[in-house]
Amino acid sequence: MQADYFRLAALVACGGVWVDADCVCAAPLVDLIHTAAEGIIPVIGNRLTNFFLASWEPGNPFLRACLELATECIERRIERGVYDITGPGVLNAVRLAIGAIPEDNPHLQLTWEPPYTPAPAKLDPAVREALLGLTRMHVLSLEPWLQPVEATYKDAPGHWLHWKGSIYVP
Repeated sequence: MQADYFRLAALVACGGVWVDADCVCAAPLVDLIHTAAEGIIPVIGNRLTNFFLASWEPGNPFLRACLELATECIERRIERGVYDITGPGVLNAVRLAIGAIPEDNPHLQLTWEPPYTPAPAKLDPAVREALLGLTRMHVLSLEPWLQPVEATYKDAPGHWLHWKGSIYVP
């Protein structure tokens, strides 16, 4: 949860590139970076994910809206998994709140109820424009640059996948 939250905060504050520790670069990222005008966000199926995120400028309105929702989830101690509280579920909740984007499946639905879903009319139009400005790439399209590695640290009892209590549900 801390890494999910930190990645959003860091990208909103500074811009840049985030790659999870369980990915290795198979080719220089500079070639990938030059393919996108404003940044990159990966897509699995029809859902946004966050193992790799890039925003060339600080303050991206879409990522800022995601950070605000993640903050709200934490402050309200929403009892859901990390995926929904600060992870990809937050990206997809904001994405649904701003309305469809061109390649969206009209049947895309969340598997959870966020603490609030801002009405599209209440969201700054810059949020939608910022999402449209990020190049959405299917994860398989990223394979020439990024490849997953076995993350043995996730098997350790201290990893959040094994935590119980507080905001984690057994």
